[in-house]
Amino acid sequence: MLKKLVAASIFTIMSSTIAYAGSFYMGPSVMLNYLSAKNSSYNSLSPRLSAGYGGIVANNFYLAGELTATPGSVDLKNGYTHGTDQNTKVTHTYGLSVIPGIKLNDTAMVYGRVGAVKSYFSSQAKTVTGGQAGIGVETSVSPTWNLRSEYIYTAYRSVSHDIGSPKSNAIGIGLIHNFN
Repeated sequence: MLKKLVAASIFTIMSSTIAYAGSFYMGPSVMLNYLSAKNSSYNSLSPRLSAGYGGIVANNFYLAGELTATPGSVDLKNGYTHGTDQNTKVTHTYGLSVIPGIKLNDTAMVYGRVGAVKSYFSSQAKTVTGGQAGIGVETSVSPTWNLRSEYIYTAYRSVSHDIGSPKSNAIGIGLIHNFN
């Protein structure tokens, strides 16, 4: 699935560059994650780095391809239920998303996120793929810097029999630097 998403994203970005002059961007975010599974839950605060390429395709329609990396997490709550010692701690994640958006005016945009991630569940020593969907808003704070806030839902494949298929709800805020 991840290979198909990568191929589709590359094709979309490559074919879109003919219609507009986009730009590369990169920036840090802080994400507050609420991950739950059938026997446990895990809440964390995570730094995330985003890098992508995007721009206006037609009228006010924006399109981007974005890579994300979360190198670690800070535990806020690591809960177990039903007598199991299995936890759902995710230590690092990387992903790829397609981001369509609509410019509201010269400085603000609302956008969606559809993508795939691979996350490492440390209690199982296992990397698991998940699908993502999200919404966000981005606004310019200077000619090259944007402020971004977003919500992301992630549904993972099964990690183990005890944990099942975790779901994550995350909210975040970050800065994006545009390389015009």
